[in-house]
Amino acid sequence: MPLLWLGVLFRAWRWKILIKPLGYNVNLFSCYHAVSIAYLANFAFPRIGEMTRCVVVNRSDKVPFQPLVGTVITERISDLFVLIILTVAVFFMKIDFFGSFITNAIFRPMIDKLTGVFHSFRILGLAGLLVILFFAGAFLFRHRIRRVAMVQKISGIAIGVLNGITSIFRMKKKLEFLILTFLIWVVCYWLMTWIPVFAMPATSHLDMMDGLFLLVIAGLAFAAPVQGGIGVFHAMITLALTTLYGINKEEALAFAILLHESQVIFFIIVGSLSFLILSLQKRKGHPA
Repeated sequence: MPLLWLGVLFRAWRWKILIKPLGYNVNLFSCYHAVSIAYLANFAFPRIGEMTRCVVVNRSDKVPFQPLVGTVITERISDLFVLIILTVAVFFMKIDFFGSFITNAIFRPMIDKLTGVFHSFRILGLAGLLVILFFAGAFLFRHRIRRVAMVQKISGIAIGVLNGITSIFRMKKKLEFLILTFLIWVVCYWLMTWIPVFAMPATSHLDMMDGLFLLVIAGLAFAAPVQGGIGVFHAMITLALTTLYGINKEEALAFAILLHESQVIFFIIVGSLSFLILSLQKRKGHPA
């Protein structure tokens, strides 16, 4: 849990660096409270936390909402990039051991689902034709479309979001951003996933490389569009432990519950505390 808390703090610090190029020097504690509340909100609805933390900073530090959304998108893209690197590293590190599981249990089902959605070239062709017609029409009637109030509003939102996304290219502390990303994933998340294995005799033999593998599995599970990865996380961790390490299903599920629910308890506590602190500050009339 202390490692998880450091992860939240480093993530808030990194977000502050991304916001700086927008012309706003946001207080670190505002970012921290926003990120804490965001994690809590994710248990209510998938990914709503990303919007929630933008709302919190928008109200506390008066930063425009749209650019904040852009910075969050940039942050998530950087995290996805790190997760891809770790997944490739784990895949090739022990390709016979980890590689077959990642291929058969994760990538192949994903490909099958995508294939099921796009089961026919006709659907793809029709979708492509509709997209081409849409953009062709938008180009031909662009002068009229620009005068529509709704289009102007949407365009303004898109420009604001794009401004936030491109903040990563304008920030001065690029090295600090990279170091914080390293600390978040390697020092905090990796160790946070590996250390709990010693809480149970059945998993205490797992080494740091196994911890990295579990981190990749956990990261992919949390990427699923469900509240806090509930269900998907437990199923994937349990499947990995039973398939690769021969741990019986009950003990594998117990470890998954231990790992996930310790994080749930943590986020409920810190998220609720941050919400309470911001509420009290607002009642007293002080800035968050």
